[in-house]
Amino acid sequence: MHASFGQCSPPSIAGDYAFITLDDYRRADQKAASAIDWLLMTDLEQCKDDRQGLEAFVLVWLSGHPDLKVEFEPSVFPVFDEFPELLFPALFSIAHYQMHTPVKERSLVDAHVAVLNTLCEITQGAKRYRNNAPLKQIRKANRKKRAHEYVSSALQE
Repeated sequence: MHASFGQCSPPSIAGDYAFITLDDYRRADQKAASAIDWLLMTDLEQCKDDRQGLEAFVLVWLSGHPDLKVEFEPSVFPVFDEFPELLFPALFSIAHYQMHTPVKERSLVDAHVAVLNTLCEITQGAKRYRNNAPLKQIRKANRKKRAHEYVSSALQE
């Protein structure tokens, strides 16, 4: 998913988004989905001004959306103290997972596996993340196709 390295071309979020009624949130779904896709595909170090605006929009949209509930257990991924910039991509990957998964098929484990996959993609090849022990565990679980096992175990602790 993580690919943009050139020019910034974020999706436009122009529009009147007052987010007062539940339907206001639903009307912004398509814009939010485009913003989330762009945020997850664009390198964290690229397009910082565009990123901040889109992150703010998505966070406001997500915080009151009646159909999405981001359940997240930070202890599964003990990397946010050292790398707080990874928290937004983690939250957005859960939103992305929920938007593309029917309610009856959603699970806390699968949502966290989506985060694991996102963290692996975002940190892949970046020197600053290379020697972090928790990230090494996450990448190892992902590489060995043990993401569900890793997440299930971490959620039980």
